[in-house]
Amino acid sequence: MHRFRRSANGLPCIRHRGLNTRRKECPSWLSNAGRPFVLGVQGFPLDSFPTASDNNLMKPAPLMIYSVGDSISIQYGEYLGEMLGEKFQVKRRDGDREAQENWNIPKGSNSGDSSRVLEFLKARMATGNFRPDLLIFNCGLHDVKRRTPDGSVQVSMAAYRANLEELANLLKLHGIPAAWIRITHSNDSIHNKDSALGFYRFSADIEAYNHVADEVMEAADLPVIDLEGFTKRLGTDDQLFLDHVHFQKNVRRLQAGFLAGWIQSYFAGKTVGKCGPV
Repeated sequence: MHRFRRSANGLPCIRHRGLNTRRKECPSWLSNAGRPFVLGVQGFPLDSFPTASDNNLMKPAPLMIYSVGDSISIQYGEYLGEMLGEKFQVKRRDGDREAQENWNIPKGSNSGDSSRVLEFLKARMATGNFRPDLLIFNCGLHDVKRRTPDGSVQVSMAAYRANLEELANLLKLHGIPAAWIRITHSNDSIHNKDSALGFYRFSADIEAYNHVADEVMEAADLPVIDLEGFTKRLGTDDQLFLDHVHFQKNVRRLQAGFLAGWIQSYFAGKTVGKCGPV
């Protein structure tokens, strides 16, 4: 029940009988104070309540996108936050400076092969406080490395499948929204012309491992972002590659833009397919 009374200047003020609330001065909407009329609750100053002019208080928290992957993900990741804008916050594991010392050796924020990605994400989920709004993850380029052209791959196809299946199950168990990013391609003649690298990759292996990942993600009902297909359409391999497997800076920016468009469509509730927004 409201009870009206008169203030010293003759204007009505309000006292609510049911709550211990009162205002000694007349309402601000009647006193040219320029602030909306708010009943003060005992123990809280009236000026502590947010108003329409308090823009920082009215803004929702940015959506957190967590990226896990190899050196390719770090390189396009430099532009992803810019492409997504202030409504999103992009994070990845610590150690960019360490990773940049040698892109070919997984350390720091370079998560490397599927076994290392699984180990890292298992540890993060075990903390109980890993709650991104969307996890985007990838691995495979390090799995298919061979020390000699005829040697075995670093992670067998069966182990690769098992690692991804365990990851998909863990994500479902912890209720973490996630999207898989397909392995970007390589060119045999460009990649393997430099034996000083100390390892080899073959496009046939990448194609086979992408197929395995597609099957695992389809069975787990996880969306797939076809970064490989998008990148191939940007030009010839001589135009795309900076070295044996990494891309030119302009290509990385385009990759980030493609991923940003997919992510924005995902949160907008639009249909997203294997090759991006539909």
